[in-house]
Amino acid sequence: MASFGSGVKSVQRGTILFVNSLTAIVTITAVVLAKSVLIFSTNTTNAAAEPDRDRPMGEITDTTTLTFTRTTASGTSTPTVAWQVIEYY
Repeated sequence: MASFGSGVKSVQRGTILFVNSLTAIVTITAVVLAKSVLIFSTNTTNAAAEPDRDRPMGEITDTTTLTFTRTTASGTSTPTVAWQVIEYY
């Protein structure tokens, strides 16, 4: 278990897998938008994937929703996104 200083209120983590889709929605426990940050990384199963097209972008859409989008839904590329939302006091 991670230990944080007094500045971090909560950390939520997870992973999602894109399979022939352009958008992935993740529901999280409510956070204060002005005090939260989304950090994520991606990995794809296709070594020849085009990073600008296959790798998703992510955002905190509202207090309980993360949205990840990409510009192509190639059947040969199934990116995995590992994400975390950190909320500060």
